[in-house]
Amino acid sequence: RGTCGTGNALQPPTSMTHGPPRLAVVNGTWRAAITLPCVYEPSADFKELRVIWKASWDALKTIFHRDANSGDQVLLTTFKGRLSVAKGLPGSVSLLIHQLEMTDTAQYTCEVSWEARNKSLIKRERMTTLKVIKGNLVPASKPIITLSRNASVLPVGSRTSLTCSASGSPTITYKWFKEGPGSIDKLLGRTAVLTLDRLQASDSGSYYCTAENRVSSQRRRSDAVRLTVQGKGLLKGLLCLQELIKVGISAVKGPWDGGRFAGEAI
Repeated sequence: RGTCGTGNALQPPTSMTHGPPRLAVVNGTWRAAITLPCVYEPSADFKELRVIWKASWDALKTIFHRDANSGDQVLLTTFKGRLSVAKGLPGSVSLLIHQLEMTDTAQYTCEVSWEARNKSLIKRERMTTLKVIKGNLVPASKPIITLSRNASVLPVGSRTSLTCSASGSPTITYKWFKEGPGSIDKLLGRTAVLTLDRLQASDSGSYYCTAENRVSSQRRRSDAVRLTVQGKGLLKGLLCLQELIKVGISAVKGPWDGGRFAGEAI
């Protein structure tokens, strides 16, 4: 005979055969993987016929089905791509769930059916309650923008990159926006780095990024960065003025003339 268990493969006690299914409680960490064990002692007198896993929320739903004809089938959309059942190891039909969601908290039932040599059928069940909890999780911090070029005034036709950085766990997702008229901002990208090629005057404006992860529904916004795209002649004059400001000239006394300010002694 065979019976699902909750640990290593053991001959089932009489209470497992005639009494209610044994119930185990396990904790899983959100976004991690977990195995819900279901094992039985194989017998030469019985052949595994069918394996079914069910989950109970408001109602009991079949989430996995295996038999000789249909193979393995994941039947609930929410588990597609992240659920599997052990195979190839006689007596082990444990359930593996990847990337646990908080909504995976439920009572799970492993149901195995066997066919005896005399064609009689037996079925056994084992239940496991899964509680998904949050571990060491940190919401996304306020992001910071870093420019690839140490200038916010750029020539027409040039290229620049802006990098959005934030800390937090689990993985942070980023979005880039350009402020628009009437508070209608334009979404530009969904990666940490925004690259702007062949800049035109129309690319001038204020840019900002947002950062968020699954810990909190709050989206954190960076301070905006102003980019100005100018023709090369005007840009040269602006860059000269910026350089003068850096070395301490804070006020212009008169028009610039031949490398000096008008009115200054030669």
